[in-house]
Amino acid sequence: MTLIEAMVTVAILAILAAIAIPNMRDWIVRSRIQNTANAMRDALANAKFEAIRHGRSVEFCTDAANRRWQVRLTGPQIQVLRQGEWPASVTVTPDASLIPSGGEHCLVFRPTSIPNHDPGELWRASMDGKTCAIEVLSNVVRLTPPDCP
Repeated sequence: MTLIEAMVTVAILAILAAIAIPNMRDWIVRSRIQNTANAMRDALANAKFEAIRHGRSVEFCTDAANRRWQVRLTGPQIQVLRQGEWPASVTVTPDASLIPSGGEHCLVFRPTSIPNHDPGELWRASMDGKTCAIEVLSNVVRLTPPDCP
């Protein structure tokens, strides 16, 4: 291999890397947002199920300062049923209508699985200008848009 051939090969690799790196970054951003939103959507659906199963109110709470969420039984003995975290690069924002308590924003599902809040987009997961909303309706929890972000 001559020096010119080596230089041409390096130039082609540099061009391919310049094209691939922005796409890779965009894929990582979308993946982090989707993973966070999917985990929260699944936890909210689980909270609805647990409210019926236990015949008690179950709350889903987010704590933005510690980047975590929890599903827990309410009452005199609070019991954590499920918990998770989201990456520091993802911002999770609760809807302003969710009243904070002790640094947490909670949604309570009654034993009938109906939330104690009006339906709507109650949380948003975002990063680098891309956003995915978690919508809670009386009978379903879904992401908006469905293929977000």
